[in-house]
Amino acid sequence: MDWTGLAGNSISAALGGSLALLGVYLTNRRSEQARYADTLRARGEELYSLNAKFLKGLGSYYLRRMSVVYGSITYNEMLDLEIEDLKRNTHDLSRVEMLVNVYFPEARPAYDRLIEARDVLNEIALKHK
Repeated sequence: MDWTGLAGNSISAALGGSLALLGVYLTNRRSEQARYADTLRARGEELYSLNAKFLKGLGSYYLRRMSVVYGSITYNEMLDLEIEDLKRNTHDLSRVEMLVNVYFPEARPAYDRLIEARDVLNEIALKHK
């Protein structure tokens, strides 16, 4: 029995197997990074869309109230417009919060400032009522 040939074949097999495993590992790692980037992009697009709907609704809410203050419409007309708007648009603020908390924590301070501004405007709107 030729031990030198057997040892050489074993080393070659081990080296070949190790390189194959390393190749599989690197390929899987790259694939996982690409999937994460795709997920992050999709969640960013979703957050952008949800935020745009939220801001549009918020703007409409306060513009209607300003129209009442300036006498362009009555309070009851404003309420009718609001009811119609709420039927068409639903805002999932909990989804926005989840996306910010899980995927975009760096956006949390800006989101908190937006919510604080909304709360101040809500206090003004309640006093007007």
